[in-house]
Amino acid sequence: MHGAAYLLLSTLLLLPYLNLPLIAILLGLTAFHLLVDAGKGYLAHRWNKLAWLWLFLDQIVHLFSIALAVYLFSKADRNFLVQTIVNLDVQRLVQYIILLILNLFAGLHVVDIISREYRPDNTDGHRSHALIGIFERLLITLSVLIGRFEIIGFMIAAKSIIRLPDANAQDQKDEAKAHQMINYYLIGTFVSYSWAIGWTVLFKWFV
Repeated sequence: MHGAAYLLLSTLLLLPYLNLPLIAILLGLTAFHLLVDAGKGYLAHRWNKLAWLWLFLDQIVHLFSIALAVYLFSKADRNFLVQTIVNLDVQRLVQYIILLILNLFAGLHVVDIISREYRPDNTDGHRSHALIGIFERLLITLSVLIGRFEIIGFMIAAKSIIRLPDANAQDQKDEAKAHQMINYYLIGTFVSYSWAIGWTVLFKWFV
């Protein structure tokens, strides 16, 4: 299903440019995409504690495969890619990659360690919460890098609105558990946002 959705979306986006070579590339990308996902799933199952690393490597491999496909298909884009690579500031790129790893994945473990003791015993969807936190810290990192702190304010407001119905519903069932859940989310959010903002601000100041 995942591969079919990937192929369908790619085909629709590239519909005006479809020809036999491009169709072959799309089919190859889809097959490679499924193979990489299967490998990531296997590694995550074997070494679950390193799931964040497999996710990161998975995305890097996907980006590389798409760049390679563009290189093979389009001469104009091939020249652009070659020129971009030639002019690439490798040191700066490594610095940004380190910042992302620090904010997204190290932050994941820091948030988990600090908020773990406040987590209600019956909390469901811990993995989904962690994934949401990764994307939140990514948006925070980008917001600080481009100097648009108001985006973070919108994120906080949106998260508050989304979580309010859950808290109210829980409050009607068990007030103590509702307060525990609210504290858990507040602590996790505060730690996550502080971690991402702090490291990104330091990055802008000193790097």
